[in-house]
Amino acid sequence: MNQELQQIFANAPFAISFVDKEMRVIRLNPVTEALVGMKSEEAKGRHCYECWGQYASDKTRHGTEKICDACQVPATLQDGRKYSYERKVGDKFIETITSPVRDLNGEIIGAMEVAIDITERKNAEDKLAQHREQLQQLSSRLIETEEMERRHIARQLHDQIGQQLTALGLNLHILGQSVTPKQRQRIDDSLELIVTMTGQVRDIMADLRPPVLDDYGLRAALRWYSSVFTKRTGVKVIVHARIPRLSANLDITLFRITQEALNNVIKHTQATEVEIHGSMEGKILSLAIHDNGCGIQGIDEKGQPSEFHTWGLLSMRERIESFGGRLVIGARPGGGTIITVEVQI
Repeated sequence: MNQELQQIFANAPFAISFVDKEMRVIRLNPVTEALVGMKSEEAKGRHCYECWGQYASDKTRHGTEKICDACQVPATLQDGRKYSYERKVGDKFIETITSPVRDLNGEIIGAMEVAIDITERKNAEDKLAQHREQLQQLSSRLIETEEMERRHIARQLHDQIGQQLTALGLNLHILGQSVTPKQRQRIDDSLELIVTMTGQVRDIMADLRPPVLDDYGLRAALRWYSSVFTKRTGVKVIVHARIPRLSANLDITLFRITQEALNNVIKHTQATEVEIHGSMEGKILSLAIHDNGCGIQGIDEKGQPSEFHTWGLLSMRERIESFGGRLVIGARPGGGTIITVEVQI
């Protein structure tokens, strides 16, 4: 059995070392020897810091113990618990697990360290983080581009379609002064159509880029849009917002999230009432939209519904995550859905 254990110890693909209660090296396996650049026979009897400590800067050493600051062996020797930590050896990242070694009576007589080279994993995590940051930057840029295009279209509607409808209405009004009563009726009907079209164009312009948002901020914009939404759909929307004036980009982001949430209410929840709550706690702004509808089926612990307006939810999440915030969807007590957005100002 001892021979089998020695074979496992010698051929293990990861570093294994044993130290006694005084933190003196008992034995190193070949992988550890290669990692620290010291043979087991040479290291035996030396304090562990003389092996690993050579990679620590002088400022991390103190007194006669001279232990690497990251090392958890002293803690394992003291309380008998397992610990996991990371240390950097040259250009390598090493994850180390410390475990107590006990005698037949259960008394701690030393510790075992198992070290695994996680350099590839760390590099992959770094690359993934870089890609994630690039995607967030791209998403943010796409959102900005979308808002610029919305503003451009709204301006075009105002400057061209709106003005032309106004001119057409004036021309029809003038013509109506010199026609027969029957023709006058037709012109009046046309004027009513122009008024309706003008209102529709104005609504489209407001949806594209609400002037109240630019002029008065998010709180006023939410109240205005809630009123418009109630008139269009019959769903009662109540706004309780104590939100300070925010940056223009964050204002429009939270407004778009609210728009999408209200659109989802109409499409999926069969709700008759929605409440919007906005507040500040320290530097954290919270926006919650909850309804009294039928709720969402299949929400996981992260607030991710398996089946529910996935693309709209993705857009909402991408918008707020570009500001370092988060969005969670859950079931409202008593029925309905609650969407919560939090972001640090």
